[in-house]
Amino acid sequence: MLPPGVTLRDGEASSTTGLGGFHGNVAAQDGHPVYYAVVVYSQRSGGRVNGIDFTGTPIDNVTITESHEITEAVTDPDVGLAIQTGDPHYLGWYDDTTPVRRRDGTAVLDSFGRPTRGKGEIGDIPVLNAELEGDSELTSAWGRRGGFAFQTEWSNRDGKAELEPGGG
Repeated sequence: MLPPGVTLRDGEASSTTGLGGFHGNVAAQDGHPVYYAVVVYSQRSGGRVNGIDFTGTPIDNVTITESHEITEAVTDPDVGLAIQTGDPHYLGWYDDTTPVRRRDGTAVLDSFGRPTRGKGEIGDIPVLNAELEGDSELTSAWGRRGGFAFQTEWSNRDGKAELEPGGG
């Protein structure tokens, strides 16, 4: 968790342009993997947003982003190795087959003009679905339980994004 006001960067992405966090892994000196998640303190200040402002309340913004990153770190822990090596066998739970379509049914095309396939990690699917449905505020990608805000996560069993197994 980064302190308030600190900008998070991941390659070309930045928390000042919508990055809320990321997860990955590195090898320790002894060769064992070290898994991590990094989350920006998401807030709106002086008319600018650092991170993702889901609710206007930093603690909600943080818990929504943390739930996304922690869930993905558990379900796809070696994504860093997959990216570093280009070997998809390191991927854990990762959708690389679902056709990506807009609300009107048209396919989203990649940079070569081909239909995009795959919606990514378990937490990326609800976010992408919200965006494809025109929900730019991502209100459909999170909810509240016990006073805390969490992101919904994709359930293969139930075929939808939800806060808890079984449709919650």
